[in-house]
Amino acid sequence: MNNEEWKALEVFHEILQVPHAFQQLLSSESTPTLISVLPAFEAMKLCWQEQQAKVSNAAGIIQQGLDKLEDYRDRNHSCNAYTLATVINPACKLEWFEQNTSPAEAAAAKNLFLAEMRKYKSKMAPSASAPAAAVIQTQQQKAYDILFKGKGKGPLAERSVEQEWYAYIAEPTDGFVDAITYWKASQTRFPTIYAIAMDILPIQASAVPCERVFSSGKITVTDRRNKIGGELIEALQILKFKFKQGHSLSFTHGLDIGEELKNLESCAEESPEEISSYLASLK
Repeated sequence: MNNEEWKALEVFHEILQVPHAFQQLLSSESTPTLISVLPAFEAMKLCWQEQQAKVSNAAGIIQQGLDKLEDYRDRNHSCNAYTLATVINPACKLEWFEQNTSPAEAAAAKNLFLAEMRKYKSKMAPSASAPAAAVIQTQQQKAYDILFKGKGKGPLAERSVEQEWYAYIAEPTDGFVDAITYWKASQTRFPTIYAIAMDILPIQASAVPCERVFSSGKITVTDRRNKIGGELIEALQILKFKFKQGHSLSFTHGLDIGEELKNLESCAEESPEEISSYLASLK
């Protein structure tokens, strides 16, 4: 290959790095990915547009990618799950739509989320099975009423959908906050939005994690192991996943022979003779 051909390969490598990074971002197995789809599409579009301006001889190739990307973007915006996921992303909220879409699209995203909140709110009537957090909230509200003689609703009083929405939006976005950590800490502050988040966060943005499971299963269930039962396959797959995460099995973890001897000796008087002989053999 001559120098010009090597330079062309370097250009193609730089162009293809963008969709590769996009796929890597949305193929995580341990973190929510759907919440990053719309921002990632917009970021990929901007990266390609910058490359298009720098590399004129590859502008036509990049434009074909941008056209295809625009088609996929329109499909994503037509699916409510992507909009809801972006709003519950503490790094985006409604602010992302206001900065990256038209006023009409931002208003539509807001109305969609409020409608979803009302739907969830109607299903969240207090019941005997209410979570402990709701009980704590009620107790704190009673304490507030006693101390302040019922003046005001108190910091933890139940709010309307609109009040909860505006309180959530009023908080500044933070691009470095972890979504799971954020919603664990915000369960009592935004209970309705939290309920939506618990349904949206587990949705995977890519089929890659599922394909990895099938590939791993094929390695477990070989032609010579084709009669393994479902429960054993499940157990083996979970063990493999744990090993890949750096966990290992230890059948002696937490055992202390000195502590075991003390426990046995304390029961020696009530124990059968064979236990006494067993203790003697250990010393």
